[in-house]
Amino acid sequence: MSIRMRVLPRFPAMISGISGITTSRDGTDIIIKSDYGSLVRIPAVDNQATTFFKVWNADNDSYSIMTFEDVFAAVVDIADLMAKGTYDPTGKNADAFNRANHYGYAKDTLYVRGETVPGVDLATFGYGVGPTVHGYGASGTIASPAAMPATGFIFGLGGRPHTGTAFAEHATAALHFIARENITPTAQGSSLKFLITPLGVTTTGDGSNRKTVFQLESDSSTTGTRFRFTGNGSIAQRMYFQSVDTSAVTTSLGVIPPVDDANASGAYNAFAKVDPANSPFGQLNATPTAIKVSSDITGSASYVPLSLWTAGAERMRFETTGYGFIGTTSLLSSSSSVSMLTIRNVVGTASSLRLEGNTASSTTLAAFVNTNGIVGSIGVSGSATTYATSSDRRRKDNIELIDNSGDLIDALTPVSFTWKGTADQGHGVIAQDAYQVFPEAVVPGDNDGGLSPDDEAFQPWAVDYSKFVPLLLAEVKALRERVASLETRP
Repeated sequence: MSIRMRVLPRFPAMISGISGITTSRDGTDIIIKSDYGSLVRIPAVDNQATTFFKVWNADNDSYSIMTFEDVFAAVVDIADLMAKGTYDPTGKNADAFNRANHYGYAKDTLYVRGETVPGVDLATFGYGVGPTVHGYGASGTIASPAAMPATGFIFGLGGRPHTGTAFAEHATAALHFIARENITPTAQGSSLKFLITPLGVTTTGDGSNRKTVFQLESDSSTTGTRFRFTGNGSIAQRMYFQSVDTSAVTTSLGVIPPVDDANASGAYNAFAKVDPANSPFGQLNATPTAIKVSSDITGSASYVPLSLWTAGAERMRFETTGYGFIGTTSLLSSSSSVSMLTIRNVVGTASSLRLEGNTASSTTLAAFVNTNGIVGSIGVSGSATTYATSSDRRRKDNIELIDNSGDLIDALTPVSFTWKGTADQGHGVIAQDAYQVFPEAVVPGDNDGGLSPDDEAFQPWAVDYSKFVPLLLAEVKALRERVASLETRP
């Protein structure tokens, strides 16, 4: 069996053989045989732009155009050995066909070599359709191919730089096409892996010193593409983005919505679980109307709080209920009263809340509002603080003079006491007792007399002493009137 090829002006060509393959010329034809004879060298053609191969087709008794891939496959069939081919555009290098071991395994390899030739060494051209390069991967043998198993190597592209003494033992950077499942006519999931060699590392024959920096894969047509990268847990060695423009001050990483639409948005998602379809996740989301930071879930996952950290410590947290905490992540054990925002200070270092006015004149620092409008405020002047509660005539009905202030005051029982837990001295009234006399001044708590302040259900009663001021004013006025009346008696 033999192959007959014709060399025509399109690019320079050089074909030679090794043990087991001989080549000969018959005019412009090249004949390759497996008779293990001597080698015949076909010199390079000067006109590189107009040299090509045609192969004799015995069935049609004519020449046919044959691709490099088909030529080398036929050569393997003739010689019954693995071969590698070399296309030498300058005509300076040695044999075009030469048996060799590639990484310790016999393989079919097409080599494209160039010397001091600018531009592309290997190019494919497509007219009317884009050209592609296909790698056909199978288990088994050429005679008996088998289905590719999961994690099987389908195809790869790699680069082997020269070290000064020889080419690197393995590709130092590579793109691998990997089967993600056992390949069948109806299941052909695969992924792309990008591998690189870190600085100061030497590649080995099996490529184990390389790092898989990221991998592209998709679990289904509905979950989209997953971008996976390799990191060892150190912040400095995780994936990062840096501008190649050294004059740039800022490196920006952007997410752009697919269309300009009122409902479109761009978002960054960080998932807490391996399965993104059932996981808590954090999201930074930009919409046409707001920039949102959120803690959310997919599938059947449970919601988790949203927190802000600095210097390795949690500084602020929003629970899934919407309650917020600053300086703490929970209520003190001595209190079960839930607030929308809890602020805890570090004793001796700072106040829990600081309100500042950017002026020396009077200004309001805090306003208290309900559905009726502003009902109170805290303000400052140049040297003092004012605490105001709403008392507008326009918000009041049934206005009458207080005529029983004395009776109310007489019914109240001022006491002195010490506070439990601190032994601090105090003066005032007992809230439960005052409630029976003047309930407007009392904020009721729980009614379980058996609870102690350490119990979770304990809700203390409280007194607003400012509510007693109108009684005191009325009583003082009444006393002044009585004094004035006594002073005018003869």
